[in-house]
This record gives sequence, C-alpha cells and structure tokens, in this order.
Amino acid sequence: MQERPVAVTIFGILNIGFGVMSLGEGVLSKLSSGVGDLSALTNVSPYFASIAAFMDALHKNPGYLLWMNISAPVDFAANLVLIAAGIGLLMGKSWARVSSIGYAVYGLVFPLLNVLALGWALHGILAEDFQKYGATLMGILGVVALFGLALTLLYPGLLIFFMTRPKVVQYFKPIPPGSTP
Repeated sequence: MQERPVAVTIFGILNIGFGVMSLGEGVLSKLSSGVGDLSALTNVSPYFASIAAFMDALHKNPGYLLWMNISAPVDFAANLVLIAAGIGLLMGKSWARVSSIGYAVYGLVFPLLNVLALGWALHGILAEDFQKYGATLMGILGVVALFGLALTLLYPGLLIFFMTRPKVVQYFKPIPPGSTP
C-alpha cells in the first residue's frame, strides 16, 4: 500500500475543520439575525448607532435579501461537500480529491460573485456612506475588503495547488488489477 502524502492528511483535517467552522458560523449568523434590535446599543456610542443603522438598512434591502436567500443554501451545501471531502481524503478515496478541487473552484468563484452581488445590492447605501464619510474612509474600507477577499481566496488556491501535485494524484490513482503496489 502506498504511503499517504502529508498534504492529503493536512487538507483532510483542514477541510473538516473549515467546513465545520463555516457551518457553525452560518448557524450563528442565522440566530443572531433573529436578535435584530440593536436600539439599546445606539445610546452607548454614535459608532454603535451607525452600525445599527447600516444593519437595519441592510436587512431591509431587497437585493441583499435575495442574494442571502440564494447564497446561504449554496454555501451550506458547499460546506457539507467540504466536510465529506475531508473525511474522504483521510480515508484515501479518489472522489475526495476531485470533490476538494471542485470545492476549491467554488471557493475561488463564489467570493467574487458575493462581492459583485453585494456591491450591486448595496450600491445605494455605499454611495450614501461615500458622501457622508468621504473618500478616505471608504478607500480604507475598500482596502480592508480586498485584503479579506485575498485571505478568503488563499485556502481554495492552496487546496487546488496541493491536490494537483504529482504525488497526490499518484496516491489516488487506482492500482491496476494483477499488479503489486
């Protein structure tokens, strides 16, 4: 039997971990959206008041709500695939490598679609904030958003890179009948 490459073990564990964390984050996000009323915090600080106003406008925006209704189930399913792929990698299943690559492609495309969809849905709110807070603050927020996007794309990029390495590909190739490994 062939020895399992270290990358397969590492990404099996990471797939499970990231999948479980993302599912947990999704559940917490749904639970916290039900809390809704941030009015008690608005008296504490103008900062909290502006966050509460933004969140209120966000949850009333039909474009944002439409995108959340589309993206939440897709993201949920993708995280289930990621967990299954992680388990499959640890078990040495070839479908797990293919599923990991498929998730990685999703992980590269979906955040970009998310940015475009949210930009489209929130263009009115963002334009108002641009006028209110100025170009400098909005520029800083843009740089932070781009940095966050880059970090989001890092794991899927590494997953594709390592799942296509020759040792990993060879590990998952079926052994022809009658030959000894």
